[in-house]
This record gives sequence, structure tokens and C-alpha cells, in this order.
Amino acid sequence: MATPTKVNQQSIAQHLNVSVATVSKALSNAGGVSAATRDKVMRAASDLGYQAAKARQADRQAGRLPKHRFIGVLARSSYQPGVFAVPRSYFGAIRELSTDLNFTLVPQEILHSKDDHDILNPEMQPPALKDGSLSGMLVMGQWSAEVIRELNRIAPCVVAPFTIPGLELDQIGLDHNAGVSDIVRHLHGLGHKRIGFFGRCHSLSWSTERFAGFVNGLSRLNLDYDPSAVIDIAEAPLMEEGHDAAWAGHIERAHALTVGGVTAWVCSSDWPGNQLHRGLVAAGLSVPSDVSLTGFDDSEPVSLGMPPLTTTYLPRPEMGKAAIKRLFHRINDPDADVRRILFSCPMVDHGTTAPPGVGR
Repeated sequence: MATPTKVNQQSIAQHLNVSVATVSKALSNAGGVSAATRDKVMRAASDLGYQAAKARQADRQAGRLPKHRFIGVLARSSYQPGVFAVPRSYFGAIRELSTDLNFTLVPQEILHSKDDHDILNPEMQPPALKDGSLSGMLVMGQWSAEVIRELNRIAPCVVAPFTIPGLELDQIGLDHNAGVSDIVRHLHGLGHKRIGFFGRCHSLSWSTERFAGFVNGLSRLNLDYDPSAVIDIAEAPLMEEGHDAAWAGHIERAHALTVGGVTAWVCSSDWPGNQLHRGLVAAGLSVPSDVSLTGFDDSEPVSLGMPPLTTTYLPRPEMGKAAIKRLFHRINDPDADVRRILFSCPMVDHGTTAPPGVGR
């Protein structure tokens, strides 16, 4: 039976298919209940979290809960206004900690097309940031290091899910290098020897880190690095919808390289991967028969009507919890050593890779 959302004596009774009176007697150690039934009720209460809930209630009534705090979540949105940039999986995991840590989230986003320095302008700040009521902030997405440093002077900050180079603050991120190296090893295992990289951008830390993983993967396998098979893409197309003319040029180049012998493309994220997938199919190629494609992050909200790419899994719930725990540690101990925590991102095979030459 599924665990009830609300844990009380009635939910325990429903879980065990006994009366509420039986549960009440067992929990209060009253008579009229066999030892076996009492033991069964106590185990169910523990499994369902009833005792923990009662303990929290007692702490709340006695004033022993941690001080209530407002935690800001500042996010750069990669797409259009109206949809908050942070995936629900982060928020769901963070909210699980809100009862024990006694906090309320205050979300705020800035579109990537806007200057992130705008958040430092008091006239453009959310009220909770401007009036100093935030105890700390999760800074999520691609922000400039100088802006994050200024925000950290207002309230302690933890950066997630992308680490920012040169920033001496607590950061929760991904092991991009190992994740892309695993993808390269997968392609090599299928027989690919000429592999390209689609979507390098020097101004985006996650793109450069994934490109580093690509080069590292080639080196470990003694595969040639071909700089002509690396397609740079500007920040705007990688972070915003539109820019059709730019994509057309990049895809035309990738198509020519594919016809010229590149048998697989590692894309810096699912967004350029979907753009490339659609463009190559429109040009008459089949994926994966003619060319293999991989993405990175398994979360692209705009799939462009294409099937999911072989990509990587991002452990967002675990990262969200780690970020909020680290933030509270920083709030409670401002002088603690700075930590950078990286999570692995294993490959997820969605069938867009195959041995080279299948359809050629």
C-alpha cells in the first residue's frame, strides 16, 4: 500500500486495516491490544513517519524549531518568460527539507537575454532581496562571477547546478568531464573513430567543461582530435529560442562534415542536439543509421518534435537537497571552508547511436 501523504492515526489505521481506536490504544500503550498488534502498529508508525511528525509538532509547540528563514532562488531563464527556469525536480526535493529546516522559498528569475547585473539594481530587485529579508540564496543557472560575488555580500549564496570558474563560493555542480568522456567511450565502443563536437561556447562554463571532457575522452582512447570537426556556437542561440539563421549555418557545416566522414556528433546539450538532429534529418540523413548523435542533460523542454537523444541523466533531486543543505551550513557557519560538490551524470541510451556505416 502506498504511503499516505498525511501521517496521522487514521492513516496508520487505513494502512493496517484496523480501527483508529486500536491504533490509539497501541500508541498510548493502553490495554485491550495484543502485544503482536501493538508491535505492528508501532512499526507502521515508524515506517510512515508518524513519530517524526509528532516530534516536529512537539518541537514547534515548544519553540524548538530552527528560526524561520526566507531563501531566495535566483535563476537565469534560458527560454521565454512565463515558465520558471528551475525544473520542478529541484523544487520538489528542496521542499522536502522545508519542514525540518523551517524555510520558505522566494523564487525570482531573469531572462538570459537581460543583463544579469540588473539584479544588483535596487529598483529591479524583488522586495525580499531589496529589504534584506533573505537569509541566503541559491543562485541557479549561468551568472557572471562578479554578480554572484555582489549577491554574496547581501546574503550567503550557494551556486547550482553549474560551477563558475574563479568563484570562491560553495558550488553544487556536475562532473561534466567524466560524463562526456563516458559518451565518447560509448561511441568508440560502437566503432566510431571520427567524432565531432557541436555547440562549444567559450562564454558558457558548462559548454567549455563538456568540451574539455570531449577532448579528454578522445585522448584517453588515443583518438585524433580534429579541430575542424568542432563547431562553435554563440551564447544567444544556445540559451534562447529562435536564431534560425544562425542554426541553419551551423547545421549546414555539420552536414558537410558528416558527408565528409564524421560519423558521430557529441552535442554540448540536448538543445543544440535537437537542432542538429532536425537539420540532418531534413537534409536527408538518418539518425542513427547514417550518423550517431548524443546530447547532454536529458531535460530539453523544447524537443523540436524530435525523438529523445542518447544523453546523460542529471540527478536534480539530489543536487537540490545538497544545495539547500550546504546553504544552511553556510548560514550557520559563515567561516566554514568553501566546498565544491560534483555529481556524476551517467549516460542514458535513447537509441540515437549505432555502429558507423550502417546506412552508408
